Amino acid sequence: MDITNTDCMTVVVGRNASKTGFVMVAHNEDDYIHARIRHFYVPARDWEDGEMLPAEEGFRRIPQLRHTYGYWWSQVRGPEGGLSTSDSFINENGVVIVSDSSCGSHEDADEEVHSTDGIVYELRRALAERSPNAREGLRIGIELVEKYGYASAGRIYTIADNNEAFMLQIVRGHRYIAARIPDDAIAVMPNHYTFHSLHDVPEMWYSEDIVEYAVRRGWYTPAKEGDYSDFDFAKAYQDPRTYKHSDNTLRHKYASQMLLGRKWDEKSEGYPFCVKAARKISVDDLMRVMSSHYEGTGCDVRFGPGLSPHDTPVRRICTGTTVESEIYEFTDEERLITAWTALGRPCEQPYVPLHPLCGNVTEIEDGEFDPFAEAAMHFRPSAGATEYRATPWQSMKNFENLCEFRYVEVIPEVTEFKRRLLARFKKSEAKLRNANLSANEINAADTDNLLYAVKRTQDRFLKRGLENARILDASISSDKAGVFCASVVFTAESPMESTLAFGPGRFETSRYAMPVEGSLKRRGEAWSARFEFASRPLEKDGAGTFEYILGGRNKDGSSFAAMCLMDADENGSAELKG
Repeated sequence: MDITNTDCMTVVVGRNASKTGFVMVAHNEDDYIHARIRHFYVPARDWEDGEMLPAEEGFRRIPQLRHTYGYWWSQVRGPEGGLSTSDSFINENGVVIVSDSSCGSHEDADEEVHSTDGIVYELRRALAERSPNAREGLRIGIELVEKYGYASAGRIYTIADNNEAFMLQIVRGHRYIAARIPDDAIAVMPNHYTFHSLHDVPEMWYSEDIVEYAVRRGWYTPAKEGDYSDFDFAKAYQDPRTYKHSDNTLRHKYASQMLLGRKWDEKSEGYPFCVKAARKISVDDLMRVMSSHYEGTGCDVRFGPGLSPHDTPVRRICTGTTVESEIYEFTDEERLITAWTALGRPCEQPYVPLHPLCGNVTEIEDGEFDPFAEAAMHFRPSAGATEYRATPWQSMKNFENLCEFRYVEVIPEVTEFKRRLLARFKKSEAKLRNANLSANEINAADTDNLLYAVKRTQDRFLKRGLENARILDASISSDKAGVFCASVVFTAESPMESTLAFGPGRFETSRYAMPVEGSLKRRGEAWSARFEFASRPLEKDGAGTFEYILGGRNKDGSSFAAMCLMDADENGSAELKG
């Protein structure tokens, strides 16, 4: 198992620690896959006897209830279908469900097998469909794990409403530990188990044999036989290869520092489940945390033109695999719950206020969809699911893709641009909350705000030189040994070969192809270079049209970036789209 961590990040703020007086949840969704993010509102529904929840092929399936609640659904769909552990939900009762990897459990380390005996995706969907509130949602989650078991190595679920928030940390099989986050506390979840004793906070739930099982498996040996007071769940159950891995501990440390407004000493304070807030936390505070690269700290690794903070060896909170970010700002009225949404990396993309329980902003998607059909077909391949489509969502991804190579030069302007957009959206949000608007009127305001953000981004950056080079020709093919190479002809001032990179958009640039040494050649007013991929690019996406990005630095230190569309066949060969 690769212990490098490319997974998500969640921060939960208790109601008394929040400036709003309600719970807040922030979540960065990180996925190491070429994906498209789509959003749906799935209405409440009555089901026939015998109908089952959809599940991954070969996994256990569970029966539907007679009646299920409606929910807003952020779907992460890859080339082979929807992902099992990435989707987020908020249901009609104002219950939010997000999840994070546990970065492996000891079960996975010992057995090196992915079991299908249990449920994975059905847990999150069942929580969305069945939870009248967060507390009952936790009970439902525990009941399902105990009855059906959990098939993945481990997972951490946050279940929250405006009043309470709970965290459920699961180990593959039927074991779990869970707690209510105290009202005056904040919880930082960077993809590792964070429970230590069985008494970390006042309200906790856990499997009856959670300690005894660890003793039997040899994962925990009490210092004194029969005395379990020194039991540490995270130490016993975490995959030992990922226990206290820096990808997670740095995120835990620096998020805690930012939220508490003081230094965090990990040697004496460790990596706890939660900590009492020293001040009231705002939505702006959460936006800064979820956009953070540890600026101003010893881990703020330097980078230069042609690179971004996502290219460095240090795993940041906002990173190359971040595909979407949401901050859920609860209120006492479900339809006014705000999901501040960035359609990608929040250091580059603006947060836009959406009100999911007033309906979906269909204009950002690539067409109208039947939400029930999409929910039923989540695990089935869909032709062209990850292809390039000229939609507002894709436009924001184009901006993000190009921004990665121009980061140093454009991020000050991007940051100021985002600040002004946020000020505008806060005014819009204040007016909306003070007006007695219908759900349709609120949805119309959401649509206006989101499309305004897209258009302003296009006008400010995509139409004004963010793409400051051109790809004149490009092709991808494989040799007899099955090695995939790209030939690219492009314009640039004086490119430096060692800085060039070429690869498919919607991937972190660390996975782009590097140039073949000595291949950069002058071609009249243009340049040509060859790039060798570590593996077949977009190997699971099949035939279709996809965006590719070229970036690098000139000899004068300036950066450049260009985008093109390429038509790929089933064998992985591709040509510049005519």
